Amino acid sequence: RLEAITPAGFAARIDLTLTDDYPLASAVVIISAIPLGTPVA
Repeated sequence: RLEAITPAGFAARIDLTLTDDYPLASAVVIISAIPLGTPVA
């Protein structure tokens, strides 16, 4: 599905942050469309 919604000329990048500080846990997911040929940091 991700490939189907990624614009032509772009690559999908997924960034994930997790925390598990007792007694809670959380996650943040960021999905970005990066122009093809952009250096990976």
